[in-house]
Amino acid sequence: MRPGSLSRHYKDPSARTGAHWRLSYTHLMRSRTRYVRPDEVLSRKPLLANFRRFRRLVDRCVALSLKIADRQTALLRYATPTSHNLPLLLFSAAALSFMQGQWSPPTVLGFAVFRGDLILAAAQPPDVSASPLPTPVASAPFAAGAGSGRVWRTQAARVSS
Repeated sequence: MRPGSLSRHYKDPSARTGAHWRLSYTHLMRSRTRYVRPDEVLSRKPLLANFRRFRRLVDRCVALSLKIADRQTALLRYATPTSHNLPLLLFSAAALSFMQGQWSPPTVLGFAVFRGDLILAAAQPPDVSASPLPTPVASAPFAAGAGSGRVWRTQAARVSS
């Protein structure tokens, strides 16, 4: 892989004489130009194409990483009350790895996915429909007559019946 672009230049452009090849690129905010021998041109073109493909993939990963971070920020901002700080705490611990986008080591990728799942799970409001707290349900009086006429059942038992 090699950054830059390869172009053909002439010592006298109007007469098209004195042809030579230049490899131009920018590194560390400095523009650089290298002369390339004619016999090396064919070997440099695949290197330049690989670098262009690599840059497109890196740009795509960075864009996806920013979308993930923006989505998680929006979830934290709008989906949770201010007294619920767990998602914000988890996001602050994971945001740097999301922003850097260094996904090549498998452990970094695995922990990033794990952290993202934790953040999404913590940002969800609690599901009160599956609450195991008992709720009073009216029923017929007990046969023995020694009851209050109410039976306590859990929400899950009522859903299953």
